[in-house]
Amino acid sequence: MFDGVVVYSEIYEQKGILLYFLHGIASIISYDSFLGVWVLEVIFFAVFLYFAAKTILLFIDDNKAVIIVLPILSMILLTDKTFSFGDSAEEFVLPLYMAFIYHSIKYFKGEQERYSFKRAIIDGGLIGCVFWIKFNLIAFFAGYIICILANYLFRKCYKEAIHYLAGISIGAVLATIPWIIYFLVTDSIYDWIYYYFYANTALYTVKTTTIDLLFFIKNIYLYLLETSGQIIVLGVVGIIFVMLSNKKIKNVFGRWGIVVTYFLTVIGVWIGGINHAYYGFALAVFVTFGLIACYNGVKSVNSEFISKKTKKHETVFLVILYLGIAAATYWGANAHNMMWVDKNEIAQYQFAEIINKTEDATLLNYGSLDGGFYTAAGIVPNCKYFCMTNNTELTEMKKVQDEFVKEAKVDYVVTCNDDPIPKFLADNYKLVIEKTETYGTASSIYRLYERIE
Repeated sequence: MFDGVVVYSEIYEQKGILLYFLHGIASIISYDSFLGVWVLEVIFFAVFLYFAAKTILLFIDDNKAVIIVLPILSMILLTDKTFSFGDSAEEFVLPLYMAFIYHSIKYFKGEQERYSFKRAIIDGGLIGCVFWIKFNLIAFFAGYIICILANYLFRKCYKEAIHYLAGISIGAVLATIPWIIYFLVTDSIYDWIYYYFYANTALYTVKTTTIDLLFFIKNIYLYLLETSGQIIVLGVVGIIFVMLSNKKIKNVFGRWGIVVTYFLTVIGVWIGGINHAYYGFALAVFVTFGLIACYNGVKSVNSEFISKKTKKHETVFLVILYLGIAAATYWGANAHNMMWVDKNEIAQYQFAEIINKTEDATLLNYGSLDGGFYTAAGIVPNCKYFCMTNNTELTEMKKVQDEFVKEAKVDYVVTCNDDPIPKFLADNYKLVIEKTETYGTASSIYRLYERIE
């Protein structure tokens, strides 16, 4: 994108334009590695923790709660199976979720007559940003929007309701204008609409009945309960806690907002009838409330040991807590086995060393998801369908990739599976190197082929 290639029109991917813009920024930091992405992840997670801290203080009048809850929250989220190996759209959405829910709860807690117009515009901007990262994730925002509007209508404050909706709308439009300009200037409005909306709805989703979809969501939820129990259990505990917090949030719509938000998020994430490991991370924001409930529970016990010992040895307690959390996070990380592996020992950089011996080399990641070989070699793809995404119903992907291999349009081809190669690949390319890599529990056999001259 930052090399002038027009997204959707000249290069295809499934997610939103803002997500790719963020990765473009990351590429400025480091073009041939994911160091820049890691920097962005740290920044976004820090923003999430900032708003999580502000939310904690809405329920607990004790600054110490922040320095205890946040590290535990970090450990739980960063070691969860839904965090997968990082760099999912859900991670970049997480701070936007937390900021919105903080604004909404703060409004209901304060019982203001009118929701701040400026804050409504900011919230609309958050919604717009999430929409241009991954559009099905905006269902989250509908929960508190519905409850804020219901509160206004119940009180017959119709002007205030319009005022709030206007602010939300303005913010969403402001977040959209840059992309309208981008696609207008590049004459690719049609491609934007077709590939981001039509291909992701009509082609990518599983066609099923409402009953079957509900059973699918139920089964996914039970699966998450087994694999990511801490996110599910703490999320549910947090919802119950907020519902019962009538002393902190007196408005009934404010308390029920968290429930509506949770259920709409679940529906929005899995309404397509498809699941991937990282989808459940969209529920991570609710863990904050579960930990608030746990902290309040421990505090309410207020045993003599806790009240005396922690005050007397507070620094020691915090040091032990932080060291323990740091160790648990390190050893519990999904990519722990990859942390100290020299990059020259992995397939991507070994292949890149060979590829870069050819001047202005071209490459095709054939028949599978992008394996990171373009990044490692610093190559801008010359094929629109530079990899095979999960949207297999978009049949033109395979057709174009096959055409590139049949006509030997690229210098190198990488395959990322053990399937028998088609004859036209063997006719035009020779095997140079192969390597098996293991990420988590999954192993992939990567093969590099060079064009036969």
